[in-house]
Amino acid sequence: MTSLLRHLVFYGNCQMQVLAQAYELFVVPHTGETATHISALRPPTEASRHAVARADIMVEQITPMADHPPLPGVKVGARRMRVPLVDGSFLWPFSGARHPESQRRYGAYHPFPAEMGDSFLLRAMARGASGGEAVRAYSEADVVRLGHAARRREIALELQTQREAATSYRFAALIDTHFRTERLFRTPYHLEARLSRHMLMTLLDDLGAPEAARHAVERFYTRTMFGGLDLPIHPAIAAHHGLNWADAATRHAFWREEMLTFEEYAHRFVQCRAYPAMDVAVHATLRAQPGAEALLDAALADLPDSPWGLHARAVLHVRARDFAAARAVLQRVLDLHPGLGGAYASLHDALLGLGRTEDAIAALREEIRRQPHRIPHRVRLLQHGDSTQIEAILALQPNHALAMRRRNAQAKE
Repeated sequence: MTSLLRHLVFYGNCQMQVLAQAYELFVVPHTGETATHISALRPPTEASRHAVARADIMVEQITPMADHPPLPGVKVGARRMRVPLVDGSFLWPFSGARHPESQRRYGAYHPFPAEMGDSFLLRAMARGASGGEAVRAYSEADVVRLGHAARRREIALELQTQREAATSYRFAALIDTHFRTERLFRTPYHLEARLSRHMLMTLLDDLGAPEAARHAVERFYTRTMFGGLDLPIHPAIAAHHGLNWADAATRHAFWREEMLTFEEYAHRFVQCRAYPAMDVAVHATLRAQPGAEALLDAALADLPDSPWGLHARAVLHVRARDFAAARAVLQRVLDLHPGLGGAYASLHDALLGLGRTEDAIAALREEIRRQPHRIPHRVRLLQHGDSTQIEAILALQPNHALAMRRRNAQAKE
């Protein structure tokens, strides 16, 4: 590994935060650099000022938003690179309006910030409609016309093209080519893997990054690193754009609570209803904290179909060595949310406990297929005797101790 000993600072919103996280995961192991994100939405801290002062490379966001003030203290000679904001808000023409009660009721949990808000529903209630009446009006309204859906898409792609005109990024073309056949956005500004990967790969091209880092991104960055929430798309908007991946029956992840259709989300929004206790219970269970099972029981009483809660229940069954119960619960989890991270790894544990080793290995391979960057799963497969995992682990982490020992042992045989 060639250590470049450079310090990178990524300045901007959540897109820059995820870019920094992806850089740290896929690139830093091959370069020895550091990657720090500084939010443009909060005043700089002493730590962020120190990071800026030592930065060799500043990665800054090209954005039309007015709340990204320039960062002072960048050292002379630091390389400054610019990455355009990627905007998918044309798919949600009424997004961007937070629920006024969300933060007051739930504090830091804040389930309905602007990214998860809806101005149509808020305006309907402001005119005196009940929550149910607002949702019904939303389902019956000509939202394509009211939201100027066709023109909004044209403007969004025009502005995207303008933002990236002086850069190597080509998000507008990717969006226009793929948005009908593939989900590219989870919310107006939370990106799926295709766009996130393009952002990182283009940055690596501009930086002249090592080929090994580029290979790691191309091979392993297949799942978005924007976690936590999806914003359902109004069925009429989905039909207007000809989306083949979203309709009235499509369920989307609402934080780590449950899967919701658009109508279910709308009812949740007008009621400003959320269940932060589920997130607390899941975290407590996965960390084996005292009292976690009681918390999980209470949370599942409110949300019996929460895939995250049921997954936590299955983890408890595995710990209690009740592998048959764990397997049954995990089947329910995968029916509700086939893409839930960690579910197939837990199924591996349950099947292994039942003595079904081949099926357990198959489940672990499925987890790796869905999350190829997760080294712990590859290590477990390596421990099952799959020596092909050595190369993959070292492609992600060139100095991974276990993989290096196994590789060296093979070389001596």
